[in-house]
Amino acid sequence: MLPYDLKNEINAAVALKSQSITASGNSAAINMLGNTLAVLFAFNVSAATAGTLPTFDAKIQQSADGSTNWTDVTGASITQVTTVDSIQTVGVDPRGTQQYLRVNYTIGGSASPAFPVGVVILTGKQYKP
Repeated sequence: MLPYDLKNEINAAVALKSQSITASGNSAAINMLGNTLAVLFAFNVSAATAGTLPTFDAKIQQSADGSTNWTDVTGASITQVTTVDSIQTVGVDPRGTQQYLRVNYTIGGSASPAFPVGVVILTGKQYKP
């Protein structure tokens, strides 16, 4: 047993609801206002369920207003997924990014590729004395 209550020390939120992804796209914008703790994006990507030479790529992007001028967060991407299940994490320090973050994903291949994907965000709770 842990000497502390981990459940009450971490915030969790869904960045991308578990679903079959069949086309490139983006998650909703996630407001990081006031978050000074590291953010961990946990990707659960299953092997492709359809398609010829299917590929799944994902990265974290940032924006000042949550709707325009999205740019990539340096070093915040996963290793390409093809035909093997993959659980990967990407850490981001929100103190070095703009206020909004999102997951940008790209599907490649032909013959209607599809990947079951879910992304969760984990961050420590802010300390308030």
